[in-house]
Amino acid sequence: MPNFEAADFAKAQVSSGDQLQGTPDKPWCKNSEEILGALFSDQEFGLTTEESLVRIKRFGRNELKGEAAIPKWRKFLGQFNDPLIYLLLAAVVVSFVAWILEGREGTPFEVIVILSIVIMNAILVSCRKPERSRRLLNYKR
Repeated sequence: MPNFEAADFAKAQVSSGDQLQGTPDKPWCKNSEEILGALFSDQEFGLTTEESLVRIKRFGRNELKGEAAIPKWRKFLGQFNDPLIYLLLAAVVVSFVAWILEGREGTPFEVIVILSIVIMNAILVSCRKPERSRRLLNYKR
């Protein structure tokens, strides 16, 4: 096993932010020994503990960054951002104005029914989305 010191790796400069200087151009055209040598690694044993610690300090952990969590109230309000919902809310406004112009007699059932359907839909979809998000995360694993 070649004995690469952590200091050897520390000498390598970062050129584009995530690629080591000295990494061969077109690595898919190179043999594994050339690539492993440029990356200060060994095919059989991998990185030493010191090398891995230096790389973690320099480049960070090899992890995917999670998305920022969206607050529940924002997810709920996001359910109203749909053309069909706009159409239903316009129907509510028209029905309410017609009810006022007709003398406010009785109860505006159309307004109440349409609004309750829109609100129940937003609640149900908001409650089901976390379940779908969990399923997608399980598929990605």
